[in-house]
This record gives sequence, structure tokens and C-alpha cells, in this order.
Amino acid sequence: MNRTVLITTSGIGERLGKFTKYTNKSLVKVGDKYAICCIIEQYHDDTEFIITLGHYGNYVKDFLTLAYPEKHFVFVDVDLFVGKGSSLGYSMLKAANYLQKPFIFHCCDSIVTNKIEIKDNQKNMLFVYPQETSEHYTNIKVKNDSIIEINSKKHLDFDYVYTGIAYIYNYDIFWKYLKRSYDKDELNSSLSDVDAFKLMIADVEFSYNLLHSWYDTGNIESYLILKQAIKSNYCVIEKDYESLCFLEDKVVKFINDKEINKKRIIRGNYLYPLTPKILGYTDNFISMEYVNGDLLSNNYEHGFIYKLLEWSKENLWNEQSKNKEYMNCCKRFYIDKTLDRLGKLELLISEKNKINGLCCKNVMEIVNNLPLETLLTNNFTRFHGDFILDNIIKTNESYKLIDYRHEFDNQLKYGDIYYDLAKLRHNLYFNHNNIAKNLFNIEYRNDEVIVDLKCNYFLVQQLSDFDRFVIENKYDLSKIKILTAIIWLNMSPLYDGKLRDFLFYFGKYNLFVSI
Repeated sequence: MNRTVLITTSGIGERLGKFTKYTNKSLVKVGDKYAICCIIEQYHDDTEFIITLGHYGNYVKDFLTLAYPEKHFVFVDVDLFVGKGSSLGYSMLKAANYLQKPFIFHCCDSIVTNKIEIKDNQKNMLFVYPQETSEHYTNIKVKNDSIIEINSKKHLDFDYVYTGIAYIYNYDIFWKYLKRSYDKDELNSSLSDVDAFKLMIADVEFSYNLLHSWYDTGNIESYLILKQAIKSNYCVIEKDYESLCFLEDKVVKFINDKEINKKRIIRGNYLYPLTPKILGYTDNFISMEYVNGDLLSNNYEHGFIYKLLEWSKENLWNEQSKNKEYMNCCKRFYIDKTLDRLGKLELLISEKNKINGLCCKNVMEIVNNLPLETLLTNNFTRFHGDFILDNIIKTNESYKLIDYRHEFDNQLKYGDIYYDLAKLRHNLYFNHNNIAKNLFNIEYRNDEVIVDLKCNYFLVQQLSDFDRFVIENKYDLSKIKILTAIIWLNMSPLYDGKLRDFLFYFGKYNLFVSI
């Protein structure tokens, strides 16, 4: 192996708050990838990686195995990664048996944009950065090409801060001093590589490498700065419990719910080749082929909605199934689920019934009195489940369907075609880019609520083609409009604040005028 790199991912990432509630700190998003991708890809292909595992360690191991099958990983389980006795130093010591040779230590929250190069004759070296303050970072004083002092955080007299990347040439001395520091205080939760460096510097020389770009993902403040600096090229609504990682020839999808993931794998195999090919999977990840093409949300071809619907009728909705149980599925999915979600909204306590000058009924009353004879059906087809423009890729030859729903009620293979149609109609009014730009409004005027939404002219123009397809194929436009409003109501509890309230009243208003 050319080089050996130690990456410690065992900590819980407490300073990242909600971003590590459902995942490991090394798997937080950085642009289109995960933080650990930004590290792995800075090193040569023949690098050996020693990875410590702790908090959601199975996620780290599964992802790296799926994402980089050609690379050499050694995974080290850390038994103590939270509470007293846990520390960066303890995690490093657990990997010591694999590092009885010179190695690079790369902290998993240290992101650089240039490759890490180590010369063959290089001795001990710290990678540093010209930060204005040492409030959160170990810092150094230098003279000529050498480090003469290594000081703790908040030290005032310093030249550079330490980035958490180091080349440790005198590994035997490093492990001796780190073990000595650990034995002195086994419960020291702040024990780290720096404790050994401070002792080593009296015995061996340290040089430094000044980085020209460096980002820290270790705390929320610095992580948000990084997210502003490295943007995603794809329009993906971020969720704490679900994410996408875009690699050169594949896309890896994560969800913390392994039952949902299992159903997505089954559905992906049902729908293929309309969907990307599944290359591999684990309990919480699916690796899929990368599809070249453009999202339909970026399409400005006149008449493209009608072409999409015609293609879907011939290729997606062409397989049908009849079963009386499907009517119960519709009731649970459209009525029961909606009532359950709405029942958890605190705004029902002070619910307003006058919306945009129209006196509506109470939302629970509206939903409980929906026309079941219209909404329930025993005729299902193959379905997508989240049939919006952001989930459809236009390729040179056809379309590819991505990010499909894992089930319709409890059905994996078949669902209601009307739900797909309603999802698309919803998306012609309500699209991710406009919502991300806050192009919607809700205003309270005494006992009245005013709701409005900025729509894309080009997309709204497609509604005439949408309706033409519906009429030509003898579908029920009234049912589609009712389900579109139900979609907005069901989305409401998934968000907070202004968007939650807007979706509730916008959905309620449209549902009332649709029945």
C-alpha cells in the first residue's frame, strides 16, 4: 500500500445536533456527496484506510463498502464511543494494532479540496490553516519550517490552527505517549492525538503544511458555512433521516428505516427497467446506476406533459390488477392517514374557516364527508407513488423514474393511478424551487386566512394538456383535484412554521372547492 490513513468516525457528533440524529457525522452531506467521500477521494487509489466505527458504525461500513468496492478498508469496532471514558484518543488506541507503521490521521470532520500528498522522506507533519481565532482549535507557533509550540484551544499567541490532519512518522513514539496519557486518566473524554503531539514535540521534530482551503464539519456553525461554500448540483429536498450521495457512476440512497428500504428494493426490482438498475444494497442503503439525462423539472419543451402521460400510460400504468381489498387500501391511504396526520396538528385548536373570502367547514368534517364512491377503487395499476417532475429523468431514448414511493398503503406492486396523476398535477402548481425560495404566502386578517402561491407560467400552461389527457382517457378530473388537495393537507404536518400553516390552509381551501 502506498499510504495508510486513519479516519475516526466513532464519535456521536453531538455538536452537529439534528444532523447526526439519524446518521453518523462522517455521512453528513457536503454538496452532492458525504463528508467521508470528500476525504476518501483526496487520497490515491492504493491507499489503505483504517476506519474506526462506533455511533451508527454499521452505516459507515455499509456505505463505504457499496460506494468504493475497489478500495481497501479495515474496519475497527470501538466499544466505548459515548459517555465517560470515550474520546478520540481512545478510538485511535483501538486501531493501534493496524498502525504500527507511519500513517496519516485524517479527522472525519476535516474537509479539504486539494489532495493530501506526503513525500517519501517526510517526517512528522501537521496540516494547518491561517484562522483568525483559536477559539475552537488546537493551535501552533512556528519558526522557519518547524513547529515550536503546540497549544490548546483559545491560546492567544499562535500562527496557525491545527486542522485535524497529520502525518505521523514516529508512530512508535506517538502510540507510547497516547497510551501513557490514557493510562494517566482513562475517563478523560477530551483525550486526543494532540495530547501525544504535545509530548512528542520534545523528542522529535514536527514540520507543518499550510492548507489553502479547509472546512470544518464538527459543529453546526462551521458546517453551515461549508454548506454555503459547496453547493449541490441537484435539486434534492434535504431530510434528516434520508439522503442521496452522487458518485461518478452511481447514486447511493440512505434511509434510516430499514423496513422502508427493504420495500424500495422490492419495488425497484418490480419497476426496472423503468427505474435505474440496483447495483447493490444493505439494510439502510441502495446503490443504483447513475442515469445521464435531465430532470423534467428543468424541461421547457412545449407539450412535454402530454408526452410524459402518454409514455406512462403505455409503459408504467399498462399493468393492471383488480382486488376488492384495494378499496380498503384507498380508504386507509386517503382518509384514515389524512385524519391521523391532521389530528397531530396543534393549529387545529385555533383553526380558521374563512379562507380567501370563502367560508369553509372544519377540516375534519370535510375529510370525514369526502365522496368515498369517487375515491375508492378496486382497480390498481403499477405506480410510481411520487410522480413529480423532480423524480423523472428525460434520457435520450425515454424516461427513467427515480425516488419512487415504497408502497401504496400496504401494497408494493400495485397502487391507484389517480394518486400518480394527482401528484403530477400538484407539482405543476407547487414545485421545489419555488418553495425553496419561499414563493408562497399566508396572511392572517382577524378571523380570515389569505393564502397564495407563485406558480411557474410555463408549468401552469401544461394544465391544458394534462386535462386533455384525462378527458381523452376518460379519467375522473374531479377525483384528481380532490386527491391533489389531500396531498397538500398530508404534507402539512411534515413541515414546521409558515410552510406547515400554508399547506394546511391551501389544502383545506382547495379540498373544499373541489367537492
